[in-house]
Amino acid sequence: MNALIGTKFRPVAGYDGGTSLLAIERGEQAGICVTLASLRTTRPDWIRDKKIVPLVQVSLTADPEFPQVPRAADLITRDEHRQML
Repeated sequence: MNALIGTKFRPVAGYDGGTSLLAIERGEQAGICVTLASLRTTRPDWIRDKKIVPLVQVSLTADPEFPQVPRAADLITRDEHRQML
């Protein structure tokens, strides 16, 4: 994402899927890359209560619950970058 659309995400190693969600709750991390399906299952209140702010969708189709959140493919301007994604 950083190379393709110019984000400045800094991945943090050491958290697996479950502990990364706990790290968000504890304030140890500011963000997470996770599927909406996973959040809908494990933390439905985050979505319902708007405790999260989705920044970008990495999928072929946009999620209808988040029409205002751009897909990564929509942000890419170069064809070769779109092919990499």
